Amino acid sequence: MIYFTEFQLDTDQKELRQGNETVDLTKKTYDLLLYLVQNPQQVHSKETLIEHVWHGRTVSGNTIDQTISKLRNVLGQYSSQTYIESIYGQGIKWLPEVGLNSSKHTSNHKLLIYFFISFCVLGVVAYIWLQKKTTHSRSSAAIIGFISTE
Repeated sequence: MIYFTEFQLDTDQKELRQGNETVDLTKKTYDLLLYLVQNPQQVHSKETLIEHVWHGRTVSGNTIDQTISKLRNVLGQYSSQTYIESIYGQGIKWLPEVGLNSSKHTSNHKLLIYFFISFCVLGVVAYIWLQKKTTHSRSSAAIIGFISTE
């Protein structure tokens, strides 16, 4: 799984999801999206896209532009965020951060770990405090008993 903003790109199933909903992509828009999210924050020329997305096949610049436009439109149906930036005379660049873990899942997971560690530390502190209190009470009782027997 590859995560970006509120989307998940399932590379095993070759599909894009937003939450539980599958987003319809053509094979080429999926291939373009996969290439961009695997190479984010880099400028990709049409020649680079032909090499990596179209695997060296001869395609027109118009075909590339239409595929980019389709991908923008599909993503735009689900979010107003800008995903693909056009850089005049150079190419396109994928803008959002990409991860292999869902940031929401990771945040929840970290919170759970922090809670668990805090709970364990609190338990250890309470145990030590009770042991000292019990030991102190026994010592006090022993001293009071010793003094009263004399």
